[in-house]
Amino acid sequence: MPSKVYEIIQIDTINDFRSIISRPELSDEIKRSAGIDFKKLFDNITPHGTDNLFLISDDFNRNLECGYQSVFSEMKARNNCGFFIFEDVHTVGYDSLLVDERRSKVYIGQMLNWSREYFNWWIECSDVGFQRWEDDNSFVADFGPSANGFDGALLMNSPGYGIFGHWLIDFVPRMALSKLIKGHAASKHLFGPLKEWMKDLVLRAGIKDYASVGISFTRHSKLVVPSSTNSGYGFFEPINSVAWRSLALSFNAENIGCSFTSSGRIFISRRHWQGDRAIGYYDELEALMSDLDFTVIHPERLSLAEQAWLFSRAKIIVGEDGSALHNIIFSAPGTRLGVLMSAGRCNLWHAGICHLLGHHIAYAYLPSTEEAVS
Repeated sequence: MPSKVYEIIQIDTINDFRSIISRPELSDEIKRSAGIDFKKLFDNITPHGTDNLFLISDDFNRNLECGYQSVFSEMKARNNCGFFIFEDVHTVGYDSLLVDERRSKVYIGQMLNWSREYFNWWIECSDVGFQRWEDDNSFVADFGPSANGFDGALLMNSPGYGIFGHWLIDFVPRMALSKLIKGHAASKHLFGPLKEWMKDLVLRAGIKDYASVGISFTRHSKLVVPSSTNSGYGFFEPINSVAWRSLALSFNAENIGCSFTSSGRIFISRRHWQGDRAIGYYDELEALMSDLDFTVIHPERLSLAEQAWLFSRAKIIVGEDGSALHNIIFSAPGTRLGVLMSAGRCNLWHAGICHLLGHHIAYAYLPSTEEAVS
């Protein structure tokens, strides 16, 4: 397939979508065959207030609380949950970018779980055929030959697919949302390659008919895409808390235990995670938390069921900012979460989860290795 220019269509809000299909320069015939539609499933509700959400009132936490209050104040204006219907659409790449080949458009945006910042990085670095930027809102690419795909399947794959925390805050709620779509899609759900822990979550969501969407340029006569269930650190309700509590119940029903006991205080260590936020003083940090009667946990060494069991019985959880702390969805209301966050980070997803599920949170600055040594 020869190179061509693709226009970037960014759908962050329902108003963005309405403006796309109602462009005055388009004829009625083109509008009717735009290849995309959106259907609302239900209105969002406003969560309860944020009183007593933050446990500490120092400057660091007050600034974060102020930021989260701003998110909370906009809850009523959040997008409603629903689903998109794409006719004659392609997917390409590990994160399944949606490409309208016939109309030379790609679809991204918050409602599709694609931020523009992430897309700009992804399209250049994912080896999908990108060649150059044409301007700020278009680019030249050759996505390669087209393979045959599915008709009417539910596309679940999207950015964040390989990250555990994104499964809990993005994919678990969207899988719950997909179960509410009636009459517009086949039962088959399309994911990327499924690791065992991913398959566990899929089956617990009641999804038995699933397949791999693949990474090559693939044409689907129809795809149904559940919309995003969060935006800007704000979680839509009631879909998120319902999905999380249902998942927690599925684990609690198994009553799985671990090979060790806990005092009700657990410390989540990222000692064995070699990323750009790794620190060099884990011996000292873990020893300090042990002295404070915390059980030190390395979550990557536990099964998902064991992690759920530990979090469901903990009263106080402290850990480094990261995916493992999203396991607090398994904890009982009133659990206290302490987040150790490094410089340059502002992760309010933890606050959002705690807000919806009735937990309490406090953040603390985590020094870099250089700062700790000095």
